[in-house]
Amino acid sequence: MPKTRLQKEQETQMLVDRFGRMKSVIFSSYSGLTVPQATALRKKLREQGVDYQVTKRSLLVRALAKAGVDATFINNLEGGLALAFGYEDEVLPAKLLSDFTKEYPSLTFQGGIVQGQCYSASQVQAMAKLPSRMELLATILGSLNAPTSNIVRVLAGPSRALVRVLKALSEKTS
Repeated sequence: MPKTRLQKEQETQMLVDRFGRMKSVIFSSYSGLTVPQATALRKKLREQGVDYQVTKRSLLVRALAKAGVDATFINNLEGGLALAFGYEDEVLPAKLLSDFTKEYPSLTFQGGIVQGQCYSASQVQAMAKLPSRMELLATILGSLNAPTSNIVRVLAGPSRALVRVLKALSEKTS
């Protein structure tokens, strides 16, 4: 059953709202996925705070124009398009879709937009291999914490050695 004009306007407005809030959106081809596979993908993405939506190109182009994003690259994308919106982490949608493509290779990247910049499918695949924001923060924190840990270890060394010597002497005298 075709969508009414009101339904199309509501979907376009919802897309404009999502484009306004998103940090990244990844376009993928969903052809070849069965309904249970698509449902599993939606569930996995939803658990991580990523919205996944299939939409018509005409509505997508209209929403991108209203959101102020250049939509000319949409014409170069092939097949039906599904959009994965990331609101917290720029890389998370690409990582989750990349993990899903290992199980179901029929899902393919078509491109993406990250903070207003358009990316090709190969660039999105490279982005999926980047560490997440939390992993980067943990690495930085570990790097910042390393000198302090090393100082504590060095300062504790002589007292540890003294305890070992005293223990060896007490065992020798007993």
